[in-house]
Amino acid sequence: MESYLEPTNLMIEKSCIAEEDLEESSDPDSQERIDGTSFYEATLAVEVFGAIGSLAQFRLTGAQKDFIVVGSDSSRIIILDYNKEKNVFDKIHQETFGKSGCRKIVPSQYISVDPKGRAVMIGACEKQKLVYVLNRDIATRLTISLSLEAHKLHTLVFSICGVDCGFESPIFAAIELDYSKADQDSTLNVKTGEMFRVEMVDWTRGAIQDDNSALNIKHVDLSNVHYLSGPIRVVDNEGLPALPGDLLAVEICNLGALPGDEWGFTATFDRENGGGFLTDHFPHATKAIWYFEGIYAYLPRTLRVRFPGITHPGIIGTAPSMELLNMWNEREIDVEGNGLKSLKLCEVLQSRPLANLPTPRNSHLGKIEKSFVEWEKIAREAARTVPGRENGGNYDIKNLSRGSKVYLPVFIEGENLNTGDMHFSQADGEVSLCGVIEMSGFLELKCDIIRGGMKEYLTPMGPTSLHVNPIIEIGPVEPSFSEWLVFEGISVDEHEKKHYLDATVAYKRVVLNAIDYMHKFSYTKNMHFHFLC
Repeated sequence: MESYLEPTNLMIEKSCIAEEDLEESSDPDSQERIDGTSFYEATLAVEVFGAIGSLAQFRLTGAQKDFIVVGSDSSRIIILDYNKEKNVFDKIHQETFGKSGCRKIVPSQYISVDPKGRAVMIGACEKQKLVYVLNRDIATRLTISLSLEAHKLHTLVFSICGVDCGFESPIFAAIELDYSKADQDSTLNVKTGEMFRVEMVDWTRGAIQDDNSALNIKHVDLSNVHYLSGPIRVVDNEGLPALPGDLLAVEICNLGALPGDEWGFTATFDRENGGGFLTDHFPHATKAIWYFEGIYAYLPRTLRVRFPGITHPGIIGTAPSMELLNMWNEREIDVEGNGLKSLKLCEVLQSRPLANLPTPRNSHLGKIEKSFVEWEKIAREAARTVPGRENGGNYDIKNLSRGSKVYLPVFIEGENLNTGDMHFSQADGEVSLCGVIEMSGFLELKCDIIRGGMKEYLTPMGPTSLHVNPIIEIGPVEPSFSEWLVFEGISVDEHEKKHYLDATVAYKRVVLNAIDYMHKFSYTKNMHFHFLC
């Protein structure tokens, strides 16, 4: 219950109560019990057709009346004024900031107002908090600013409040739990044949928001990815772990979006921050938000665009041995240093780093803290997760969905299985670099150990027995389409330069032909670029 005080000659106290799905204004002294104690009687009840998550009153500095601010499952901040003459609530302001529904990351659960009535904070159970500055215009009408983000990643929020700091800048306090270290707990141990569940954040760990702004794409720190779940240690029925030379068979039994987080995004990166396959045609950062309904994804503003996806993890792999890690670093340092002299691909694609070398910047080393004396050395050797390698890793295979099996080589005792980078759907090739519908999600997995499987089933494609690649058994689940359009591309670029058997140039022509064709019928070329992702 929040007090709603209206100054009159008698200073009668009124209160505003959110009860089930009704919002009431009540007068405590309108009736009395037999014993003389007062109780509340509703003077106004309003059906709000939703769930109110939070409610607070505030009074602007120097004002003579209070307002009510409401947070609900509509994902709007709403400010009401009680009109005594008409006995109604007048809506002064409303602003939408997220997708409707009771969701753990959409603000509505908590509201707090600065004691001087200068700002209001509305918060979610997890991560997101928004601050609105309250003021008056020249006609003394209430005004509210655009939202200011006060988000804090990987935190659970228990309470927020405005701090009485006099007339200094408004300050809000929050009781929060940082669960980042919980994400880095010790290795999970599972037995062969035992089904287990793995939950994962999206590849940016919430850096991209469910909103209409592409600024978080334009300025995203691409050194701060991927976020993985693991490591997972698989042991057999006798408690013995997988050993170097074994194969780890990982079966995907089920997967999907996390409850309350059923949305994802596609994006094209800015030319100056990441670029992409068609950066010379689409140089600016863009973003599209998709919402999920079962197997379907749809665009909320373009309701005619709805399609079934094949949800899959973008990354799944085992840990390398030190010998294999050294091989990776040696060959990737070589291509970074000498690639521009020999690799013709750079002539037709936006210039970008040719390798993703180890760096201490934004390194995530599990339980190893930065205070550890060897942290810097490890960070300069640990492999980044951008390319796929012998251990599996960032494969982005769109059909790796329900019923699929991955046979991963084991290079260290215990294998240290990791996974992440969940996708709702992906086209044949990530044409925008972020060419999928990125999402958070879960996997339900079951593992088996094939002793000596590397030697028996994998053929080395290099000078050592470590130069092998996983085998992937694709599952039976896939959308069934009966009509197709096929576009052709040839190995000639947009400047009429002929390239010799260059599949990348040909594929670029295919994508451009498809975008131009679909643009003739509807939507912008940029939107079709997102559709092809």
